[in-house]
Amino acid sequence: VVNAKDCKHGTTCTWSVTVPKTLRPPILVQYHVGPFYQNSNTYIKSEVPQELRGLAVPEASRKLFCSTEHSRVNGEGNDIYPCGMKVMSFFNDTFSVKGVEINKKNIAWDSDLQRFNNPPDYLKRKKTTWLHDLYPTVIGKEEGVKGEDFIVWMRPSAGSSVTKRYGWVEQELKAGQVLEVTVTNDYPVESFKGYKQFIFTEIGAFGARDLGLAYALLGGGFLSLFLVVASQVLLWFSGRSEASATSRSLRSQNLPGPGPSQPPL
Repeated sequence: VVNAKDCKHGTTCTWSVTVPKTLRPPILVQYHVGPFYQNSNTYIKSEVPQELRGLAVPEASRKLFCSTEHSRVNGEGNDIYPCGMKVMSFFNDTFSVKGVEINKKNIAWDSDLQRFNNPPDYLKRKKTTWLHDLYPTVIGKEEGVKGEDFIVWMRPSAGSSVTKRYGWVEQELKAGQVLEVTVTNDYPVESFKGYKQFIFTEIGAFGARDLGLAYALLGGGFLSLFLVVASQVLLWFSGRSEASATSRSLRSQNLPGPGPSQPPL
């Protein structure tokens, strides 16, 4: 984990980070921002779905979904395309490691890649501020809304913080190896007293490694198994006790105990 809290906004900072444990590829690089509530209803709805698909939309729809004016019109009076709070809060820090290539491809879901498209008049529309104008260090001019970094950001996180894919490392990082990490701090978090982190983690069949979650699931499974077995044992003993009590009661009354039913006289 690389914590960027000591790097002032608008500057580029470099740290030396020692790898605590050998990481084998594929290694997932993520960024983490908190506290950040992408699951807010107002935040989630602050986009125009048709606009993100590259379709023409009336201005009334933009005003309805992107209700705050600064999220659809900039200070020069140009339309922001696409509009919305999710767009205006897009994470735009950049991150690199000397001698380690970070592959930025294949970080977005295939279904999301198919959902985003630029409009037919992309780059030709007048008085329009495009995505690459807002975030030139992250979004390429030819990419627009099809940039994978942007698509990853637009899928909202469910919790009180945001953890998103940044890229992949396809080489082994050995325990004790010293990495020279450089971060360009363009994403402000001071206004909400937030924090940012970059994370390297191995990934397996079930996603990124999280031993805490694995232990919790195993513990919950064993506890459930114990409770099931214990309840069955208690039921078995309870049934035997009731049968014994019934038998003793019948014997005390000189009546036949439980057995095959007798035919009527």
